[in-house]
Amino acid sequence: MTNSITQQELYKLTLLYFKRMMSVTNHQIQMLDVINGVDQEAKFLVTGSRENGYYLSGEQHEEIAGIVWDLVVQRIVTFTLNGHPWLRITEYGKKVIEQEGPVPYDPAGYLDHIKTKAPGISELALEYIQEAIKCFRGGAYRATAVMLGVASEEGFLQLISTFGKKYGVAIIPDKFKPFQQLREDFKKKFEPHKNDLSPDLKNNIEQTLNGIYDLIKKGRDDSGHPTGIDITREEILASFSVLPLYLERIQKMINFYSK
Repeated sequence: MTNSITQQELYKLTLLYFKRMMSVTNHQIQMLDVINGVDQEAKFLVTGSRENGYYLSGEQHEEIAGIVWDLVVQRIVTFTLNGHPWLRITEYGKKVIEQEGPVPYDPAGYLDHIKTKAPGISELALEYIQEAIKCFRGGAYRATAVMLGVASEEGFLQLISTFGKKYGVAIIPDKFKPFQQLREDFKKKFEPHKNDLSPDLKNNIEQTLNGIYDLIKKGRDDSGHPTGIDITREEILASFSVLPLYLERIQKMINFYSK
C-alpha cells in the first residue's frame, strides 16, 4: 500500500502519541501500542477516519519502531522497571515533548522550520546546523555548541555583507580577522544607519544583535576552547530553541538591506 505519509510526519505523530500518553494515568505502553496509535492518527490525518484496520505499510511500521528506539537512545523514552517491552516517558522527555515548535529530535522538521523562518539562509549555515543536530543526537554537546555557534556566525556574516553592499562600506576584509572584531566593526558602521530600519526591525534590535547571539556564542566559546566547562543537554536544547528566532530576525534585516 502506498500513501502520502512522510518519515517526517511519522516522527511528529510519534512524538504526539507520547505527548497524549503523558495525560493518561498509569497507561502501559508497548512498541505495538505506539505503532497502532501512530497508524490510527496517520489514517485520520489523510482520510478523516480511524476505522477499518491498518493504514500504513509494514515498512512504515518499521520506521515507527526505529523512531521509538531513537527516542530511547536520546533518553526521551526508556523502559519501565518491568523492562522490555514496557516503555515510559522520562522526566527529560516530558520537557522535550511539551516544548512548542520543532525540536532537533525531528531533524527534517527542524531544518524545514529554519528554512521557513529564514528562507535566504545559506547552504553553509544549514550544513553546520545539520552537523549540530548529528552531534546533539549523539550526545556530543560541546561539539553541538561549536556547530551552533558557527551557524549563527554565518548568519551574521550574511548580514554584514548585505549591509556593506547597501552602504558601500567594506567591513569584511580579504584577510582573516577574528569574528568578534568584525562584529564590533559592523556595530560602529551600523549605529549611524540604525534609524533607517523600519519600526518593526528597530524594535528589539539590541536583542537581535546582542542577546540571542551572545547566548549561542557563549556556548561555543566555552566548548571551543579547553576550559573544561560542561555544556548540558538542556542548555543545548535552549540554544536550538532560540536559533530559528535569531536567524529569522537576521533574515528580515538582510531582506531590508537587499532592497
